Amino acid sequence: MPLIQWNAGYSVKVASLDGQHQKLIGILNELHEAMTTAKGDKVLANILANLADYARMHLDTEERLLKTHGYPDFARHKAQHDAYVFSRRQANAV
Repeated sequence: MPLIQWNAGYSVKVASLDGQHQKLIGILNELHEAMTTAKGDKVLANILANLADYARMHLDTEERLLKTHGYPDFARHKAQHDAYVFSRRQANAV
């Protein structure tokens, strides 16, 4: 059973971003499935790398769209993305 089930409440009403959000949820569900079936040790590194790469691509896409369309709270939203990227870099440095 998936950890997270996509529903319309998650929609940001932008098809390309909703599709990417669904893909991210799919990767998280893949990780959850591996962990709950004791297969995590075999696939954990690959799933986490896939998640990190896809998340970075998604953040870049989202930032381009927000900036292009003049999103009024862009600076705060970008700061949230930057915090994610920074924390990820810190984790990889350890």
